[in-house]
Amino acid sequence: MSVPKRGPVYDPGLCRCCGNIKKCRLLNVEYDHLGQKEIYSDIFVDCFGFILSQLDGEPDGRLICATCVIRLREANSFRLQVLLCEERLLARFQDDDKPIKEEIIIKDEVSLDAEPMYDDEPADDIHSDNTFPKEEKKEETSLSLENIITLVENSYVCPFDTSFSDYFCVYCRTIFTDPIKLREHTYTHDPQTIKDVLAKYTATKKIQLDLYRVDCRLCTEVITDIGSLKRHLASHGKTVHEAPNEFLEFKLTSGKLFCLECGRGFAFFHALKKHMAQHFGTCICDVCGAHYFEERMLYLHQKTHQKSDEVFKCVECGKEFKSKYTRYLHIFKMHKNEAAYPCSKCDEMFFSYSLRYRHKIDVHGEERQFKCEVCDRSYDSRKSLREHNRRLHLKILKHACHMCDKRFYLPSRLKEHLATHTGERNFRCDFCGKTYPRLRGLKVHMQAHIIDKKFKCDLCGITFAHKVSLKIHLKRQHQNESFNQPN
Repeated sequence: MSVPKRGPVYDPGLCRCCGNIKKCRLLNVEYDHLGQKEIYSDIFVDCFGFILSQLDGEPDGRLICATCVIRLREANSFRLQVLLCEERLLARFQDDDKPIKEEIIIKDEVSLDAEPMYDDEPADDIHSDNTFPKEEKKEETSLSLENIITLVENSYVCPFDTSFSDYFCVYCRTIFTDPIKLREHTYTHDPQTIKDVLAKYTATKKIQLDLYRVDCRLCTEVITDIGSLKRHLASHGKTVHEAPNEFLEFKLTSGKLFCLECGRGFAFFHALKKHMAQHFGTCICDVCGAHYFEERMLYLHQKTHQKSDEVFKCVECGKEFKSKYTRYLHIFKMHKNEAAYPCSKCDEMFFSYSLRYRHKIDVHGEERQFKCEVCDRSYDSRKSLREHNRRLHLKILKHACHMCDKRFYLPSRLKEHLATHTGERNFRCDFCGKTYPRLRGLKVHMQAHIIDKKFKCDLCGITFAHKVSLKIHLKRQHQNESFNQPN
């Protein structure tokens, strides 16, 4: 996606067209949209015939938000549509003086007072699908798709798919956490089959390309960017259309990931892609300005703004849930006693996400190692790594003890700590009944029941896991008795 230089963005800014505080652009500065230059104050002149005032003042007095930009573009698009139809009509009358015999289809009139419906809304760069007639936009999308196929077939550009911060091979859906291994695996597939893969993509799903390596497959030429690659492939006789790039650009690395648009760094891919929506997402929330790539994600987000008292009650026990899905899991786990988490690679079912997660690692060999960038620790889940960073490096200790100065990351740790002040021993061993003030102490104790106890007392028959424990036992319990002390 060769992105031209863009004008400044103000976040937050006060839009002078609607009065809302959102992410804004300057009305009288040139911006790039789908390869075309646009100045919003000039579009006001073209569409409405009036000149906006105060455009030479401070930036905060000449801002326009994304929502108003799309409305302005729609107005301009409608103006261009009317002019185009007028030209066609005049051309027909000039070619033939006969009256037009084409059938005119009269549709139900739509109330002009109705709330406007938008198929797409702009992101930070305020892309919109309403600039051109639908037929022309559809043709552009088709040409863009053909370009993607040409790029993948003839270069080392690596297509990929994702779920949060996990990477998927687009050809066989094998999962990876290391982008280097993802690329090595993807290159084993025949790139000529990419056409079949992309045919399964929906019109709203953005295709993702890893541009870590964009060298030509047809020769030994070293290429550094997509624009150069397109020109180079054209020199090989490959057809490359003049169409906007309908894909997201990334350079995947094992360490920190950087946005190719603004250079901002992220520790996880999910955070980077969420950020990328601010640049290239075409669905925008008109309440808070959040940006998304897909309408369904925008719809789910907008539901968070709706204060709904709807709850989903379990018919078995009456417990209430905020969603049907959580109620579904509750019923299967608590009442039907059935596993509700299926493995995507076999027929196994599990009672929890964590059990399925562990199954995929142990049985199917999924490599999930999340390394800490600050220290040398690594974890097999992203959640564990996140908690490690918050607890040890970021020192996010929100739970304070009211009896001393200690603070804790988890409320459960604070509860355990409070037991040291009150003397409570709430953690009890199910094997021997011994109690402990902290869960950590109980876990250490439980190991004594699990570990193979090789050392047995000849006087009373009690066994121990360690020789030193047997010696302590003999001195305490059988001090006055005759016994053979172990060597």
